[in-house]
Amino acid sequence: MNKKTRKTLVDITPRLMEFRSLPQKTQEELFPLLGAVAQSALQLIDLLESMGETTYEELAAQLGQNPQTISQKLHALIEGGYPIQLDERTAIAKTGRLRRTAKLL
Repeated sequence: MNKKTRKTLVDITPRLMEFRSLPQKTQEELFPLLGAVAQSALQLIDLLESMGETTYEELAAQLGQNPQTISQKLHALIEGGYPIQLDERTAIAKTGRLRRTAKLL
């Protein structure tokens, strides 16, 4: 994710939170009108909500993205004020490094 996309995601996070507070039917009607950055972020948030506490790798596999991209998106959402918690206490990756987990607060 480049710096411009990151800044855009941080800047639109409050509006994403407002969008998520709309009725589901309204969200479904408006979703196609949103830009790619917003759509991608909302898909990540929806997946995180449905999976509960999960790893970057698991989110990346579900979305067909790189775990580093998922990490960058989650950090940008957090910086923008989205209530997501990250920690390093669960699961060991195949490389032996701790995998960070994410969950909505």
